[in-house]
Amino acid sequence: MKKTACCLLFSSLLVLAFAMMAVAEPAGPVNPVPPVTLVTTNLKYAPPTLAEVMEVRKQGRYLATITMERNDVKPIEIVLEGAEAPLTVANFRKLANAGYYTGLPFTRIETKQDFSIIQGGDSMKDDGTGGTGYWINLEINPLLTHKARAISMARTGDWLYTGASAFFICFNDCQFLDGKYSTFGWMKGNIADVQKVILIGDKMKTVTVAPYDGKEDCQILNTMPYTIWQAPAAAAATTTTTTH
Repeated sequence: MKKTACCLLFSSLLVLAFAMMAVAEPAGPVNPVPPVTLVTTNLKYAPPTLAEVMEVRKQGRYLATITMERNDVKPIEIVLEGAEAPLTVANFRKLANAGYYTGLPFTRIETKQDFSIIQGGDSMKDDGTGGTGYWINLEINPLLTHKARAISMARTGDWLYTGASAFFICFNDCQFLDGKYSTFGWMKGNIADVQKVILIGDKMKTVTVAPYDGKEDCQILNTMPYTIWQAPAAAAATTTTTTH
């Protein structure tokens, strides 16, 4: 009887542990490490390991530098906030330094008054609807918001947990996206140097990521609470109001 009770207790604890892992809820300035979903077992590029995610969290900031094949486009520098979004930064860093983004195009440009972005980083299809063969979980940190300059992970349709390699950069405040996409850094320099120059189809020549000790203030700090969005068909996400 005691043995049966112990087994039931152990099984319940396991179920609870996996249930907690399945939901990426904000936890102040540092999130728990969400899981990775494999779409295929034939992976050319592997997702980040737990050790790599923890390394990024410990380092904190990284600097991503994107050079373009067009000579008239200046390099794009992006500060990645690894302490606040360790899984997403670790994934971007690993793909970039493995050469994943070399030759990939920007596939989407929006120029609306309340929604101005560029998007790229998808290796499977020219229209930006492919993927890496795996997904990383949604990683929301209430300290980061989609202000102008923010870099965030794109995803597939209404599915919250389908970030992989594609990313977008905001050219204006797009805070209606908060709680729906994983924000993980911000662009340095003059927005106009990128916004007015890059065209659909322009390809990245190199993307590198290195540790960064810059002390600039984070340009996308959030000052307002927001709600984690729940898609109508996405049962995995739990709507939670967050503050800091």
